[in-house]
Amino acid sequence: MEVVTFPRPSLQLAVVGQHSSSPDAHLAQAAAKLERMAKLGIKVRAGLTDVGIADQAYIEGFSRTVAALKLDFIHISDSSASLGHHAIAEIVKCVKSCAPGTKVGLHLHNDFGLAMTAAMAALEAGVEIFDTSVDGTGEKAGQLNLGTFVLVELSERRRRHLPDFGQQLDREAREIIDEVQRVLDLMRDPGG
Repeated sequence: MEVVTFPRPSLQLAVVGQHSSSPDAHLAQAAAKLERMAKLGIKVRAGLTDVGIADQAYIEGFSRTVAALKLDFIHISDSSASLGHHAIAEIVKCVKSCAPGTKVGLHLHNDFGLAMTAAMAALEAGVEIFDTSVDGTGEKAGQLNLGTFVLVELSERRRRHLPDFGQQLDREAREIIDEVQRVLDLMRDPGG
């Protein structure tokens, strides 16, 4: 699992294609724009927004396009919180099989209280990057809660006695806890 923090506001680029006659045409338009950004040295994540309404053929084509462009990672978003943990896991497996070697990130909302179970299923399926928020705050019913996610994930590692349990795990946990504390401190005293 990768922990990505942004100490300052970060620039996010959205690539919006013109209305296309087909999903293939849309992918081709987006691919051309993403390729230009990657050639400029910009770190590019390709986002598959509201994956719950995308069909499997589009997800596969999108993933293959990203893999061919060698972009930094694919970011899956279940914006409508319409997918359960089994569906999220199957989508992640599909993306990973169509774009081997490409990192996969995930953005979840907690509208039905399922963000944690979906995140754990996604972790098992191979997601490396998770969008989280302190205390699960966010639009609609909130997002994946960072503190709860870390504690559940660590306890799952302990329960399964994974080989990386031990000093490395404790060091990773300490780094995450320190980063969360830093964010909380900044929220309390933005000028300090």
